[in-house]
Amino acid sequence: MRLFEWLTCLIAVPVIIDWILYHRKKKPAAFIRICRLFGLFGSIVICFHLLLEGYRLQMIPLYFLTGWVLLQSFRTTLTTPDSNSQRPLFMRRRKTAYALLVFILALPLLLPVFTFPKPTGSKQVGVMKLHLTDSQRNEIIPGYENKKRELMLSVWYPAEQAPGASYRTWTFHDIMDQIMKADGFPPFTYDYFKYVKTNSVEQASPAISSAGAPVVLFLHGFPGMSTQSIPLVEELASHGYVVAAPDFTYVSAAPEFPDGTVVEMEKGLLELSKPQLNSILNYWVQDISFIIDELEGINLASGHPLSGKLNLQQIGVVGHSFGGSTALHALLADPRIDSAISMDSPSYGAMDQGMKLTKPFLIMDASESDWDTNVKKNIFEQSSADGYMMTLQGADHDSFTNYPLESPLFASLFINKYKAHRLINDYSLAFLNRHLLGKEEDLLQLAAHDKEIAFQQNNP
Repeated sequence: MRLFEWLTCLIAVPVIIDWILYHRKKKPAAFIRICRLFGLFGSIVICFHLLLEGYRLQMIPLYFLTGWVLLQSFRTTLTTPDSNSQRPLFMRRRKTAYALLVFILALPLLLPVFTFPKPTGSKQVGVMKLHLTDSQRNEIIPGYENKKRELMLSVWYPAEQAPGASYRTWTFHDIMDQIMKADGFPPFTYDYFKYVKTNSVEQASPAISSAGAPVVLFLHGFPGMSTQSIPLVEELASHGYVVAAPDFTYVSAAPEFPDGTVVEMEKGLLELSKPQLNSILNYWVQDISFIIDELEGINLASGHPLSGKLNLQQIGVVGHSFGGSTALHALLADPRIDSAISMDSPSYGAMDQGMKLTKPFLIMDASESDWDTNVKKNIFEQSSADGYMMTLQGADHDSFTNYPLESPLFASLFINKYKAHRLINDYSLAFLNRHLLGKEEDLLQLAAHDKEIAFQQNNP
């Protein structure tokens, strides 16, 4: 919640509770004065909140309740009887009144205007979007086979400091109307996401040396979106990486193409069989190679902000869920990829057939996830490359995404959501620093200091 939202709650709630509890025949002068003072102050705070922060649906009941307390405090005199017949129905029944108060407070608390953790690197983070079309491949999704493959690519990168620049709004807000409409909810349900700011500056000038920045591809889940793990992508960019995250069309949550076309997720894809999902995974692997081809073209071209800024001799792939399975397959398929991180991924394709990796990899799992880890343990044990297997104790499948930040309802009960993000970021960064940049990062030593981490290395 934002500052003036907290102040509104802190001012209004004690007075409302006192008003519910107070049942004497006459109210003392001190009580009336306190109610008036708090009511006035609360109204002023709400005015600042509306002017500086903006209203949101979840706060409207609290606005009305604060106004009601202020109105009643001025209508009440020192000799006004406080009989049940003169009090509103919800005030006459204390249990109902308390239940209503809890509901009014729960709305902004359970659906807060949340903040993303600040990246720890020294670089400002910039962000831009790219539109890619593969003229050599048609869509694989049923019903769209005659269309060429199109992808939207979000790119985070080290940027020039821009004092006073405004941070980008979390782009999830851009697609919430479509998602809510598709799910049968009013389109304004998550309208307050427009107040959520990232730590990235839109179209900021890249601050990358002539040697170029290492490149990391981030792959979302099934379904998912390129912006589903903002803490991780911004952390990597703040430490000097260029992070490119595709929205996998028809699986991502409603990416928008430059011509204004919004492509909604095909819900029928969630009912596909495993062989069909294996086919989509292989198609995504082709997407990864196509994206690297496009980045090579951008790097060699002139006039693009990222021209000559990419070190494509250092490429890593990080993926969550189905994207994590794709990352391991891409590590096998494309010789340009040097290392991969798979985050709480299910087993598909070659993973079920005894996949043997020959390049460095890190498998991250959540202790509270439903995915079977035996297949990944076999990969870890059979692979000849430097491999690591890490379990984040207390985390669940969504701990690797923004979802725990969006609401306490989505957060694991067994680990602090901010600590989970810090640990995921720390180990991802240490792994990539070691296996892309050649830095001396001892992941085993790092794990020795974190009780939430169970860590193994197959070639210590």
